[in-house]
Amino acid sequence: RMDRTLKCLPRICFWATYLFLYTPIIAIVVFSFGSSEILGQWGGFTLKWYTRLFKNQLIVESLKSSVMVSAVSSILATTMATMLTFTRERLGGVKRAVALEVSLIAILMSPEIIFGVSLLIFFNFIGMALGFTTLILAHTLASLPLAWLVIMARMKSIAREWEEAAMDLGATYLQAIAKITLPLLRPAIVASLLVTFSYSFDCFVVSFFLAGPGQTTLPLRTYSLLRVHPTPEINALSTLLFALPLFFVGIASRLMSSSFKRLGLTP
Repeated sequence: RMDRTLKCLPRICFWATYLFLYTPIIAIVVFSFGSSEILGQWGGFTLKWYTRLFKNQLIVESLKSSVMVSAVSSILATTMATMLTFTRERLGGVKRAVALEVSLIAILMSPEIIFGVSLLIFFNFIGMALGFTTLILAHTLASLPLAWLVIMARMKSIAREWEEAAMDLGATYLQAIAKITLPLLRPAIVASLLVTFSYSFDCFVVSFFLAGPGQTTLPLRTYSLLRVHPTPEINALSTLLFALPLFFVGIASRLMSSSFKRLGLTP
């Protein structure tokens, strides 16, 4: 009997951890479909909060702003990460590779509030006004380590000998990159775009410090609504903020897994 209890203990701990982490999120999702005007009360099933949400002009404008910032920063971060990956794996020496990894991991490990404050001080020092440009630059820098990790994981599975074989057959180095390496990197590039878009879309702390007048992203709008006039629309908005990044990350994970399987590797 004791042995059976010990065997069940890891499973109990597993489900208890998941319940602790996701019960508040499940509650928000459930109450986003409740008809009660009071937060945290059910009152029957309805979709009116989602309808009101998309009729709210302030929220729609914030959604557009978030999508624009996330799209531009994800493209910039993925492009920079791809170039840095090529530099590290194909052109750089050991010292350069170590310096690159340390600098990117330092950004990833630093607290967001420190990152946001330091960028705010830097932009003030160089005289750059806060606005769309500073928001794009900040989100790009914050997303860059994530993009680099995704693309680097794929790059390590691409043998340099494949490029050398293409050059032995008459291709130039740039042709070998364009015809061999980049097509093999395509799933990781798409996954990087999705992951960085999701991260940027949800990024609150960096946006809080670096958003200028008229650049209110959706997380900032959510925070403002909670402080001023919380309504059940917040539940619907929070559900969308949770579901959208989860959807993109799921697609990115599927793309990476399938690309590794096609090469016969274990992700």
